[in-house]
Amino acid sequence: MPAANPRLSVVLSPSAAAVVDELAVVTKQSKSAVVASLVDLAVPVFERVVVALRAAQQVEEGAKGEIAEGLDRAQRRLEVQLGLAMDDMEQGFRPLLQEAEKVERRRAAGKRSAAASGRPTPVPVTRGSGPPAKGAKGRKRRA
Repeated sequence: MPAANPRLSVVLSPSAAAVVDELAVVTKQSKSAVVASLVDLAVPVFERVVVALRAAQQVEEGAKGEIAEGLDRAQRRLEVQLGLAMDDMEQGFRPLLQEAEKVERRRAAGKRSAAASGRPTPVPVTRGSGPPAKGAKGRKRRA
């Protein structure tokens, strides 16, 4: 047959267990009865704690929603501002880019005509990096 009241197993620290043992001896009750009466005395406090924690959860959830909405609004505004800035920058650089494209087209046209004429591409002249040959005189240094 099921018990009338719910049952609960509790693990106590050694010091708490010693106090419950002493209370049981002094009040001539079982340890279970002592713990049950202490919990019954604390129920109003537990109820207030539960109400406070639930209210805190609701505030936290509401705050999270408000923060998310605020971040979304800020992101939309930033995206608009960034788009405007990019448009301004593009308009400002447009004449410069058009000139650069003209120069690049002229350069490309010049390369094609030089290659088509059959002229060889000049080979760049470089200095050697080894030591001077025996008997060779180096450049005089200016003082």
